[in-house]
Amino acid sequence: MLARLPGDGTHRSCFGAAATGGWVHVFGGQNSDYKALGETECLDCLRGEWIPGSSLGVPRRSCAAAQDERSIYAIGGYDGERILSAVEALDPRMRGWRTLAPLSTPRSAASAAVLGGRLWVVGGTCGQRLRSAEVYDPRANRFEAVRADMCYERSAGCSCTCRGRLFALGGISQDHTVRRSIEQFGVRDAGAAWTVLRSMNYARMDFGCCNFNEMIMVSGGQDGEVLSSSEFYKPELDDWSPGPSMLSPRYSHQLVFTKL
Repeated sequence: MLARLPGDGTHRSCFGAAATGGWVHVFGGQNSDYKALGETECLDCLRGEWIPGSSLGVPRRSCAAAQDERSIYAIGGYDGERILSAVEALDPRMRGWRTLAPLSTPRSAASAAVLGGRLWVVGGTCGQRLRSAEVYDPRANRFEAVRADMCYERSAGCSCTCRGRLFALGGISQDHTVRRSIEQFGVRDAGAAWTVLRSMNYARMDFGCCNFNEMIMVSGGQDGEVLSSSEFYKPELDDWSPGPSMLSPRYSHQLVFTKL
């Protein structure tokens, strides 16, 4: 699905997004001609107005996106010719993207989340769909491989941090199976490994996901058909419950949560 932003926004899908301080930042993606985009647009949530932002240094679609207290990250993706290892960060106060150390493995359709002051990048594809993950230390400006691979390969899945844990969910496998499964990584545990938890009610790839009041919310995506359903995961109960359906079925979108 190709979504148009309110106002004079750009038609785009497969984009990255993050929310900081009452603003939503949308970057990269692809247009209706499948051209990789480098433009950034910013929504002032209080005024409901979109304004242009600083362009990415590298056009990219199907990039992973994440944010911490200082920066928004655009990670990997596909520029129309090659799968990227390039990573950029935006400090919303400075308004410019800067280049960071590259990924250890080029990845498109990966997912990313921030936990423990570090950036975790999981799954995706580099020509084959991946089980591996890597982690970025901002102080050292370096990515390192996570020793423990996920239980399943996941491309076009999502990752999320919730209640001090890292979760990876959904996506598509090497044999084209769309996944319902979710697994967590105990970042602070000695000998940390991935553990499979209770599966989502629906298999999903190219879906939206965010931490919503210490629950994991997912919506939309596709599994042979485009979905409008949403559901919520409560980590303390290891249980999923259905949420309200979106007004329109959609995939290759983003969910972000912001407090005004």
